[in-house]
Amino acid sequence: MYTTHVRTLCCLSLLVLMVCSASVGENAAKKSSEQEKKPAVPAERASPSMAEEIPLVKVGGVYQLPVAINGVLTLHFILDSGAADVQLPADVVLTLYRTGTIRDTDFLPGKTYVLADGSPLRSARFLLRSLTVGRQHITNVPASIGPLISTPLLGQSFLERLGAWGIDSRRQMLMVGTLSTEAVPRPSTPMPAKQQGTVGSARPTPGGQTREPSVLRNSLGMEFVLIPAGTFQMGSNDSFGPEKPVHMVRVSRPFYLGKYEVTQEQWHAVMGTDPSHFTGDPLWDAMRVTFQAFEPRTDPVGFSGDPNRPVENVSWDDVQEFIRRLNAKEEGSRYRLPTEAEWEYAARAGSTTAYSFGNNTSESGRYAWCGANAGGTTHPVGKLQPNAWGLYDMHGNVWEWVQDWYGGYPSGAVTDPTGPPLGLGRVARGGSWDSFARFCQSAYRDSIAPDDHYDFLGFRLLREIP
Repeated sequence: MYTTHVRTLCCLSLLVLMVCSASVGENAAKKSSEQEKKPAVPAERASPSMAEEIPLVKVGGVYQLPVAINGVLTLHFILDSGAADVQLPADVVLTLYRTGTIRDTDFLPGKTYVLADGSPLRSARFLLRSLTVGRQHITNVPASIGPLISTPLLGQSFLERLGAWGIDSRRQMLMVGTLSTEAVPRPSTPMPAKQQGTVGSARPTPGGQTREPSVLRNSLGMEFVLIPAGTFQMGSNDSFGPEKPVHMVRVSRPFYLGKYEVTQEQWHAVMGTDPSHFTGDPLWDAMRVTFQAFEPRTDPVGFSGDPNRPVENVSWDDVQEFIRRLNAKEEGSRYRLPTEAEWEYAARAGSTTAYSFGNNTSESGRYAWCGANAGGTTHPVGKLQPNAWGLYDMHGNVWEWVQDWYGGYPSGAVTDPTGPPLGLGRVARGGSWDSFARFCQSAYRDSIAPDDHYDFLGFRLLREIP
């Protein structure tokens, strides 16, 4: 009964907002008509090359963005590039539908969706005729219905239409577009033309040098988080042995690390193959496990996997070819695997506990897809909580290749270690969907032959800063 009253109040509140918005629109139209009689004053036009700064609202450690829906209602959305569509809570969709803001003709083909009150909709997916963020007005954006009374999400169907964008977390701004070369000093080393337009928030410091954007997005839609230089205690004395001894490591240079594990769609865009076992089709995945169909699939026609799941079943050698092709595709960029030290430094995100979120294994289900909660499969990236530096799935989902050969740790302090010069196996980190929680700890490490590929093994990329 209480939930019904809350939902009714939410719907009524939204209706009041819409009525007020419509009233304001009528008043604005009258005012505009009156002003037409006055001499026109030329408006100051913003330079199209200048990046637009849109304020973000930080709620519970998550950035939210005010977005106007179809010109009648403004809600706060979470930017979630791991989601395919824009996602609206079911109660909001119901209200928008009942008031005619979403019409029958806006629904996309699909199965009938029944709302909590029994109201049937033609589909769970529909087109939003317009979404407005700052000066950005984007039309006909695919959207889907999310859980009841959830936070709205801005997925790829919207973010890809923004073009170049980034987040300046210090100033809590969404940066859309590229910076005007007339408005800010040029960096001491000019950025290659191919690289421009993929960063959205590089800004000058008072000394005239350029501060790197805190989030960067490349031509494939991969997002990278800026990791600062620093020191940390690497390893663990509470493990079985390979993680000992704990030693001080200095990471001397900042770098960008993938916000998410590399996805199946991103792999296909570079390599043209679909090696992953987990396609998102339960029947196919069950047959694949039963018959042990481990060889990669080559699909010359088109992508046949699950676009947002992490790519797996790729060897360390395969990953090196992916990196070679991506570096060639994006001239002036330098992608590689993180070293083992860089990976653990980023995974810990300033923590000294077993996991980035503490020592309590019972909390792992909020941050990691491991054996206890994964259900025997991988999951789309970015669906659980990130660590303190905004990196998702550093614990679980798939093991992640790193650059180093596997070997013993030094006993003293080191700077930018790269592991032994030779070895039998490369290091994998993070644990996976079939791991016990303890194997998903920040310090845990494993050794795998560089030409082996498994359905629990993927990677994330590091992008160097010139």
